[in-house]
Amino acid sequence: MNWEMISAIGEIVGAVAVVASLVYLARQVRFSNRLAQAEAFRTPISDINNLNATFGLDPTFRDAIFRVIEGATPDDLTPDQAQVAEIFLIAVLNSYEQLFREVRAGVLNEEALSDFAGSFLLELPFLRARWPSMRLRLGTSFVRFVESQFEMTLPPVQGEGGG
Repeated sequence: MNWEMISAIGEIVGAVAVVASLVYLARQVRFSNRLAQAEAFRTPISDINNLNATFGLDPTFRDAIFRVIEGATPDDLTPDQAQVAEIFLIAVLNSYEQLFREVRAGVLNEEALSDFAGSFLLELPFLRARWPSMRLRLGTSFVRFVESQFEMTLPPVQGEGGG
């Protein structure tokens, strides 16, 4: 064997090693991306579980949130119940907004938004009644998303309208 042959074999072995390294790195990156996606979806759900655990100890909250889920409006609750229900709902909406931002950033796919269990709260009469004030505590792009996806309408401002 001459040096040219040894050099050619060395180059081939080196090229195979580079390809093998690239395949390995691609698999590692793909796995890391899946882990990041799982964490991005897990975080808002964990936040809501923590909220439920914290608020669940408060009898005012428990009564209020069960009534809200059953269809109560703000007028059906005491002021304290309405306040604690609104605080809880804002916290859930903040978690939903976090998912929305992860989808917009390309970390999660679109179905993460429809899979979010807390989105059913947007259909409740209480949240719809309080939406005009609650929307002020959320990001503008998320508010637009919610209003388009859930057909949220704002009551006309006094003095606006026909006539």
